Amino acid sequence: MITKSPTFCPAPWTSHNIDQVGETSPCFHCVDMIGNNKKNTIQEIIHGPKVTSMKEAMARGEWHPGCSWCKRLEETTGASGRTVRGASAETLAAIDTDPNFFKLEHLVVNWSNLCNLTCVYCNDQTSTAWQSVTKIPINHVKNEHADLIELVRTQGNNIQGLSLGGGEPLLQKGLDVFLSHLNPATVSVMVTTNLSMEITTNPIYQILKTWPTVEWQVSFDNATKEKFEYVRDRANWEQFVKNLRQMKQDGQYVNAHPAYSIYCALDLMEYYDFCTAEELGIYWCELNNPPELDIRRHSSQLRQLAIEEIDRVLVKHGSRRGLALDVLKSYRNTLEDNSYLRSIDKWNFSDTLAWHVKTEAVLQKTTKFVNLWPTLAKEMQ
Repeated sequence: MITKSPTFCPAPWTSHNIDQVGETSPCFHCVDMIGNNKKNTIQEIIHGPKVTSMKEAMARGEWHPGCSWCKRLEETTGASGRTVRGASAETLAAIDTDPNFFKLEHLVVNWSNLCNLTCVYCNDQTSTAWQSVTKIPINHVKNEHADLIELVRTQGNNIQGLSLGGGEPLLQKGLDVFLSHLNPATVSVMVTTNLSMEITTNPIYQILKTWPTVEWQVSFDNATKEKFEYVRDRANWEQFVKNLRQMKQDGQYVNAHPAYSIYCALDLMEYYDFCTAEELGIYWCELNNPPELDIRRHSSQLRQLAIEEIDRVLVKHGSRRGLALDVLKSYRNTLEDNSYLRSIDKWNFSDTLAWHVKTEAVLQKTTKFVNLWPTLAKEMQ
């Protein structure tokens, strides 16, 4: 039975991920795209040769190349998305019985790259605001929305988990129609948002705030106005905090969703204090690109400063739940021994200070990295 294979993962039978340009994969961590729904229908993709190849590798007990991220995680940490991804006994039995079985239980949709911010580490493929800066003609990279809507119309009752990204999901046109085909009572929704717009009049927020199980992942990396507005270029700190508090007032479940990078590595205590005061959970993600911003790739002196900051947070907040302290501990391990990163990624990157000078010129920033993060700048020099 394939479900007993040591490399089995239910994702190819139960999940579908679509990014801003239509590239699709069975899960968020898959490094091998299985198709593009601008060229093929979703049905053609989920039953296509790349998915079949993945299933056959699992049947042989082998790791498919597309699953290399989970393989590395399991080799280094003992766990991965594969090991925690569950499926019902009924679904597992169907997978063993019918190789063509597909039941959409988890769907990740990045509706388009429409976005209002030029976050410093973003790019013009995932943000139309960045396109306006780089002078690339504005072109909202849309998925085949009709195909998506047909998918949820026919399989919407099966969907247990829905993740919405962007661009900025709260700005997406047509998303309200998509949501109308889902059953709010049976689906858990995760929304990743920059929360930079006025939410009291936002139509997507007004729909989702009435649903019983919605988790908001709010992307921000800093807890002071100056640093927040530097990283989240075009955002306003006061509006952002107002929105956070409005969400809490509306009874929403809200997590901070920072990217671990040079921007927050030495300011973790400040960040954790803010999130605790605002009653936010924390859901970390890694910032691997641009590599210049990954603190784990920098000098041993900078990494030691980051380790000491993590240790201070663990001492003060170590007994609190919902703050992803286990993830911080894993970052600490990689800061101590970054050979893991050297083995899997391109290591070479340009001078980090020069990268910031170039980016600040493109975005016409008046505030400078070297002034906001003087300790980092000094060590980098």
